[in-house]
Amino acid sequence: MSTYKKIAEFVKDKHHVTVKSCHIAHCKELFGLPRKNSHNRRDPSKRVYECPEKFKPFIKEAFINFGLLKK
Repeated sequence: MSTYKKIAEFVKDKHHVTVKSCHIAHCKELFGLPRKNSHNRRDPSKRVYECPEKFKPFIKEAFINFGLLKK
């Protein structure tokens, strides 16, 4: 099972950039993957930090690597 930590480590090792868990959660939402809302989220309908466009392909690659998405 892939965790946010494993996904972030994959992206860092392969692309040398650090992604936040909120970036991963935003990408999960964009790609239709199941996710849970953070317990400390003030408003479940609003997103404070969206994933930057330049990180989306890296996170998508990690999702494919961990079997969350198909190519």
